[in-house]
Amino acid sequence: MTERGASRIAVAIVLDRGKTLIGPRPDNAPLAGLWEFPGGRVGPGESADAAAVRECFEETALRVQVERERAVVEHRYEHAAVEIHFFDASLIEPRGQPAPPFRWVDLRSLDRYAFPPANRDIIAQLRAEFGPPTWGGEKSRILGKNWPGLDFRYLFH
Repeated sequence: MTERGASRIAVAIVLDRGKTLIGPRPDNAPLAGLWEFPGGRVGPGESADAAAVRECFEETALRVQVERERAVVEHRYEHAAVEIHFFDASLIEPRGQPAPPFRWVDLRSLDRYAFPPANRDIIAQLRAEFGPPTWGGEKSRILGKNWPGLDFRYLFH
């Protein structure tokens, strides 16, 4: 049951070749500095999936289509109660560069970013689906070789 007065939010988790779109929350917004997927308020008379598509385009300039609703999460923050509809989405056009401050990140690197508490279960789901965090690729390139899957955390203590 939705909490009375909760803001309805729609979020697009854009999935493309092992990457997803995220961006930092603005300095003047609640939860400033935390990272988020593209999304925002559902407008009057608007469906949550349509809002996810609209918000994603407004924030990233990329056109997407909703593939499925992943979850609905109700959460109470100090500043507001929210009902967040998370949708998996895919690009309609070939991958382009999103409008700043959004960027493509490897799905396995989401643990490196601080997300709002209402996103905790979604991040855990994505981690379960796409694998544990990976460190080998990035550090191996730094060392001048590409050894995919080699976990350098055990070499540097």
